[in-house]
Amino acid sequence: MGTGVRRGMSAIGIESHSGWAALVVLAGPVGAPAVVLRRRVELADPTDQAAKQPFHAAEDLPWPEAKAFIAAAVSDARRRAREELDAVLHALASEQFSPRRCGIVTASGRALPDLRSILASHALIHAAEGEHFRKALAEAAESRGVAPVRISRKELPERAAAAIGISAKEAVRRVSSFGAALGPPWASDQKLAAMAAWIALR
Repeated sequence: MGTGVRRGMSAIGIESHSGWAALVVLAGPVGAPAVVLRRRVELADPTDQAAKQPFHAAEDLPWPEAKAFIAAAVSDARRRAREELDAVLHALASEQFSPRRCGIVTASGRALPDLRSILASHALIHAAEGEHFRKALAEAAESRGVAPVRISRKELPERAAAAIGISAKEAVRRVSSFGAALGPPWASDQKLAAMAAWIALR
């Protein structure tokens, strides 16, 4: 916070991982937004590897135990996502920002089969881990009146260029420059989240 931007349009961007996500909020005019908040949000117990990768943990369990384990993991991720988003929205409200959209970076967007099929395929387990946390974030945003906008990672620069009216190369350069005045961390996670926020801002 503390960028000097006040009361403008704002949007959230999120790049998620196993058990956590990078979150960035942009505000101001679409042509020249500023980062007004960035943080790491925890979506699982950071000390519990099974909580961070529940589908991997359930892979070799008997079916009834696996089903119950995944159900508990989904419930916990949803609760944590709501709590983390509530904290973000509270911090933004104190600065008179009220985002209405949340850009969530996704993978290929491929639909997943039923749980039994997922647990029978290691490749699908990897896909399910990512979708598990993205879905929790999307549901949390929607429950708080913030519309989730799912954006494929590989399409981010082109989507940003189309939304903002600049080249994809320039969009990447501008997002990289957002971090110049902020200092670290401003790595790929924050950049992807910021680009998703920029698209959502438009």
